[in-house]
Amino acid sequence: MKVSKIFLICAMLSLTGVVFAQSADDFGFGGGNSDFEFSGDDSGFGGFDSSSGSSASPLSVSGKVEAAGRAYVAEEGHRDSPGDWKMDIFPKALLDLNYSAASSDLNLKVKLDKTSLLKYQWDILDEFTARAYMGALRLEAGKMRVVWGKGDKVHVLDNFNANDYMDFLVPDYIDRRISELMFRAEYTTPNGIRFEGIWTPVMTADRLADSGVWQPKKQIELKNKIKTAGIVQANAIPASTVLQTSYLSQLNSLSTTMTPDVFSLEYGQAGLRSTFSIGSVDLGLSYYYGHYKQPSYDLRLIQTSISNLDYLSSNLLHYDQLQVFGVEGAAVLFRMFNTRWELAYNMTKDFAGDDPSIHNNSISWVFGFDFDIPLNNLNLNIQTTGNLILNGSKIEDSIYKTIDVDYIGKNCYTNNKIIIAITDSYLNEKIKTELKGIWGIERGDIIIMPDVQLKVKDEFVLDMNGMFIWCNNSNSEFDGWQNNSFIQIGAKYSF
Repeated sequence: MKVSKIFLICAMLSLTGVVFAQSADDFGFGGGNSDFEFSGDDSGFGGFDSSSGSSASPLSVSGKVEAAGRAYVAEEGHRDSPGDWKMDIFPKALLDLNYSAASSDLNLKVKLDKTSLLKYQWDILDEFTARAYMGALRLEAGKMRVVWGKGDKVHVLDNFNANDYMDFLVPDYIDRRISELMFRAEYTTPNGIRFEGIWTPVMTADRLADSGVWQPKKQIELKNKIKTAGIVQANAIPASTVLQTSYLSQLNSLSTTMTPDVFSLEYGQAGLRSTFSIGSVDLGLSYYYGHYKQPSYDLRLIQTSISNLDYLSSNLLHYDQLQVFGVEGAAVLFRMFNTRWELAYNMTKDFAGDDPSIHNNSISWVFGFDFDIPLNNLNLNIQTTGNLILNGSKIEDSIYKTIDVDYIGKNCYTNNKIIIAITDSYLNEKIKTELKGIWGIERGDIIIMPDVQLKVKDEFVLDMNGMFIWCNNSNSEFDGWQNNSFIQIGAKYSF
């Protein structure tokens, strides 16, 4: 890690300590305020009470240990019999430490799994959050996860934390989110209007598998295009010379390392949000400034700059600057439908829509509801999420159409999905079931994910789940993963 990165992390943690150590009396405010409560659905914080003056111990420890074995039942070359199925295992341990004082608290989460131990050691510190309560004002700092938006684990306004897609969509939403160094301030007015501001000094990009079954098809295609164009250039260099060998080595490194460095103040993020209620309707307005977390690419450079690998490496991939203006809402209709929605306008620098290397402006949305079915403990959750790319005609008319970052197929500038989840429980919640499905309307993707959890004794739980993937054609969003259907059996113990 560079010295500048170490300095930034140390400065961040030092300021975190200042926030934690500063008491409410130092600022002239009253004691803790219990207005700050979270439902704990997927925010990563859960509910808490800032008044900790009871006789209970200020330190609490919890966690879980789990392991799962997975068999890919549809992978090419491994379908004939169970003995041919490709196997994988996923051990994980989580430790959660909480310390509460009169007007502050501290939370530390440690995660040990294959990703944190072998590739991203910074993830061992899963979260570290210090909070200070000063009347109606709350300050937080640390390595955190924050969820914006009213959607139920489906969001278009939640932009601060990146996603870890190395295991696709298998982990739950909050478990896919990568914690980020950030500062957060919240103020609640006497009439219940909440104002929130967040700043992160750096950005973490989405993590995509660079090998294995979950490597994205687009990433593989981009690597192959770089190699193909580079080999043409290499053939112009005298064969078997040191220069050609060096060139091919650099080319191979470029085609396998496809993530620009975003650990700098240039990629800092900031945002403002206000949430309030009008009658029985909860509403919110938000603004986000940052960058897309998956890189865009300028394939025009492959032909013009492939001989200059340093220039190509510095300019081929980049993260588009992004501003998001959002509204959100939630309400109960007819005393039974819990509705929620989000609407976002995503603004980049490509207003005209004619730059093939930058995403066009777009509009994204989420609308959903859930309700209890009067049969056992059934609950039905239905959500739709979609995206409309603006100025799609400019892409269609461009000579660079097929290499535009927004181009999927002819006139494919909308992407709508319906997500359905049916949950139930039996025997006083000793058995929990869920059946979740995703349908890509325009592109014909279908994903089905069943899950059955059995509470054996105390907090020991067996979990049996799986995933079935079907893609309609090469324009399908999940094309390239159509052979990744699997079954999985695991166990976890919480304490």
